[in-house]
Amino acid sequence: MSPQPLDNAEKNKLFDNIMRENSDLRNPSAEKSFFSNETFRNEIKFEPGEKLFYLNYQNLLIVISISVLPLILIIVLFLFGYFKLKNNLFESNSTGLIVLLITAFIILIAYGIPIIFRTIQSKSYRYIITDRRIIIGYTFLQRWTRIVEYSNIVDVVVHQPFFLRLFRSGNVLLITASNEGPYIRGSAAGTKGMMNNQGFMKIKYPFRIKRMIRQIMHVYTEKHASPPPLLTSPLQNPVIKHPDELRIMKNEHLFKIYEKKRSSSLIKGIFAWLTIPLYVILNIKDLGIILKIGSTFFQWIGIILLSGIILIIIFSKYHAKGFEFAVTDRRIIMMKKFLDISIRDVIMGKITDVSIFQMAAGRVANFGLVFIGTKGFERMVRFRDLYHIQGVADVVKEKEDIRNMVLHFQRGQLYSPELELYDPEFLNL
Repeated sequence: MSPQPLDNAEKNKLFDNIMRENSDLRNPSAEKSFFSNETFRNEIKFEPGEKLFYLNYQNLLIVISISVLPLILIIVLFLFGYFKLKNNLFESNSTGLIVLLITAFIILIAYGIPIIFRTIQSKSYRYIITDRRIIIGYTFLQRWTRIVEYSNIVDVVVHQPFFLRLFRSGNVLLITASNEGPYIRGSAAGTKGMMNNQGFMKIKYPFRIKRMIRQIMHVYTEKHASPPPLLTSPLQNPVIKHPDELRIMKNEHLFKIYEKKRSSSLIKGIFAWLTIPLYVILNIKDLGIILKIGSTFFQWIGIILLSGIILIIIFSKYHAKGFEFAVTDRRIIMMKKFLDISIRDVIMGKITDVSIFQMAAGRVANFGLVFIGTKGFERMVRFRDLYHIQGVADVVKEKEDIRNMVLHFQRGQLYSPELELYDPEFLNL
């Protein structure tokens, strides 16, 4: 006999106990700063009754210390070597002093600018733990947000490098079945391959943060509590550009249809085209070869690049129109129809991650992508165009609607484990 799920009163009592036990981990000044920020309020929409356990950014002291320590070490070693060898290297004290000042200026520029950048960047991270989900975000030039449901967490990893141990700090990485975890693109790159959007980076008391996450997971897995379902409504008389390819069934309800913005295809195409000559130049190690080529060659390169940009501008319209994305009550359909045809059906019960990304140009032109993570598609480089719902206008708002549809399904309104077990597609095709 399976255990009965907790009622709301019992569930709230458990969450209140967890909240009191970990109340000292909260940062009131950070919370006040976040909630007073209009960008944050527009991007993070909390559900009705959602309890906030933790909201913080990267520890500024740690970020500055990690950045400044190598600079101090280099300065000390340089000064030691300078005073030890200056009599042998320089004919006069004035020459040595000029060299010292120039070198000091170069070091300060080389390390000072990154230190300033990392200091500003540290305040742009946001790490949030609620009773229903974990949110990892970043907004400085680019914008991305990763939302992790407790039911989709496979492992919680704490990594505490030696220097971070001195500050009782470290990293908490959240790994899901979609292979989202501590490594870039699934490669075993070690700690250097860590991506900041995989977890909470450079935070204080990482082991306690991990314990709190596990406590909340315990309520859902061992106590069989379930979050409230989210309500959503299907579209009335939706218009589909590619009905033959998408094939929406009669008993399948359509909730969202997205097209790719032309500016997305345009910017992406121009950026990719212009990186080709830059890549070639960077891989030519002998600069003499470039200088001997002559101006005529560079004129032809310029003509070719300009012609390519003109073609991209013309064809970007047709490229954008070839994409169509549909969200139904059973699946998310991603279609690309440009020269070739590729279609991906993402089954609602298999989705493990919903994240968004906006590059700087996308924030200006108001488009971005919604990444839909599952349990195996992400390694298929051949179909990389179908990783995301891409070129979406108002991506911050649309991300919430897509996530609501996924959760509406996964929280039991339209889905049961038995249904997926015996009919994984359950599309009635």
